[in-house]
Amino acid sequence: MTTHTDSQNAADFYDFEGALSPEERKVLVKTREFMRDQVAPLVAEHWAEGVFPKELIGRFRESGLVGLPYEGYGDHGPVASHLLTGMMAMEMSRVDASVATFFGVHNGLGPGR
Repeated sequence: MTTHTDSQNAADFYDFEGALSPEERKVLVKTREFMRDQVAPLVAEHWAEGVFPKELIGRFRESGLVGLPYEGYGDHGPVASHLLTGMMAMEMSRVDASVATFFGVHNGLGPGR
């Protein structure tokens, strides 16, 4: 049985994370930490008020998590496989599904068109 640490998702029953490259795992851990540290403290209050936490837009940009599947976004080439993109969505949804949806639309649906 796999023992999960803070940098692993205990809900990943089939260990999909284990299929990621070491570079992709770093991105997934970064996503997990970003959601825990930057998003989780804001979402409950914003949800109760019925507003989107717009201050997260700049934080996402600064995080380096935006545009990973696309050439020409940030200081990297395309580094995100479909598996990593899905795992990132899962990590984001564990904290807040509306933020995950916002990120998915603006990071995947829009640029990928």
